Amino acid sequence: MPTSEQAGFMSSDVPGFGSVGPDADRLHPNPPNQHPAVAETYWFSFFHEPSGLHGGVYLWAHPNLSTTSAGVWIFRGVKAHRMDAEHFHYEHHLPWPTTDGDVVSVPALGLEIEVVEPLAQHIIRYRDPASGTSLQLRTTGVIPPVVRGNNAHFEQPMLARGELVLGSDTYTIDCVAMRDRSWGEPRPEGAMAHPPIGFAVGASADGNIAFTFSGTDDPDTADWAGLYDVPAAKQLKDGWIWRDGQLRKLVSMTRTCTRDQQTLRPTAIRVGLTDDHGQEHSLQATLLGCLPFSPWAMIQTHWCPVAWQLDDGTVIRGEVQDAFWPDYVRHLRGGGAEA
Repeated sequence: MPTSEQAGFMSSDVPGFGSVGPDADRLHPNPPNQHPAVAETYWFSFFHEPSGLHGGVYLWAHPNLSTTSAGVWIFRGVKAHRMDAEHFHYEHHLPWPTTDGDVVSVPALGLEIEVVEPLAQHIIRYRDPASGTSLQLRTTGVIPPVVRGNNAHFEQPMLARGELVLGSDTYTIDCVAMRDRSWGEPRPEGAMAHPPIGFAVGASADGNIAFTFSGTDDPDTADWAGLYDVPAAKQLKDGWIWRDGQLRKLVSMTRTCTRDQQTLRPTAIRVGLTDDHGQEHSLQATLLGCLPFSPWAMIQTHWCPVAWQLDDGTVIRGEVQDAFWPDYVRHLRGGGAEA
């Protein structure tokens, strides 16, 4: 199993929620922790429901190395390879972003993230002349950021409005989708002997329901059952739910994920959640597409837009990022564990 340093970015040992100030939305070029893997991330998602297009904007910077990885992807349906996406542009080994304090820029990528109002409002600008792709989004927080207890990560449902140009086609974006931020913690890229981790988000168009959660499949029925020692009580890494004006911490989870035997992409997901008030929430995901993508070389992630059906029949949009490491694949393919 992974060391605490390897897996630390997945969760927090601090219970409850944290709190942060406006500087949490700005770059941290000189973190107290000098580990080379300390990471700083911005992630925004968006979608255009009539066309089935789903998009992501990601900036992953390493302040102690003064380097950045960043990219934008836009796709619809199930893709066999990331290169099949309607648009995919992601680069590693870029310089540290330029910034004037409120605008974070990656010039080589044509990407800018402007912090109009910290923790509340942003403008995303992206232009890739080679492909005829451009994006301008204004995102506004539907609720305040939900901060992890370690004060180093948060998620926030956002109203995203703007325009996407994809070749000769123009799309008006008007949706509620999730973003997140991380800073100050190491995110090592080494392989881990660990079962797949599913990070899931969802947010209703009216802002009345939102949630995030991450963790493993049920250890007794998963395709990796018997290979990894994950007590059922430890399968939930982190999560929260906002429902009817109340924010609650998730304390336990059951999760069943069926995967395609060849590609290992999710094909069906059922989840049961329990919050810190003892209320149970049942969710079933209808997979609307999938893009295989490795944000770093030793991990494989399937980015999947989904429609979540809740226990009361409500259906909301969201996303699942299902990630795994080489050890899991070797076991499934009969190669055994790493030496």
